[in-house]
Amino acid sequence: GKVLFLDVDAWKSAPCVERNKAGQATFTLTAPALPEGYEVYIVGNFAEENWNWGSETATPTHKMELVDGKYTHAAEVPEKFEYKYFYKTAEGVMDWNNAEEIGGNRQMALDLKAVDEVKAWKGLPAAE
Repeated sequence: GKVLFLDVDAWKSAPCVERNKAGQATFTLTAPALPEGYEVYIVGNFAEENWNWGSETATPTHKMELVDGKYTHAAEVPEKFEYKYFYKTAEGVMDWNNAEEIGGNRQMALDLKAVDEVKAWKGLPAAE
């Protein structure tokens, strides 16, 4: 039975794991080429969309533009933003399986600059 005394200079007022603040974010994605007519989107906990994807009737609004071999997009994001990339086929079809080959969601960087890579897409038709 000894008594242990700790002298704490200061307590942290912020959580141990910092997460992004709300603001204008930029996304840059390097990914394998998709068939002609396919489009790449970001989905996440956007205020106006909030993971609105996963069915043929979903209408995501955060389409990425292909510029110099990379997909780019800028958007306003909320605090603690999480997101994922997925594609929409030339026929406008999208579903949960048509997503990037990664487990879990990505978390927005503290500086609101997402620089990502997708090494493989799920659900692509076999090359002929």
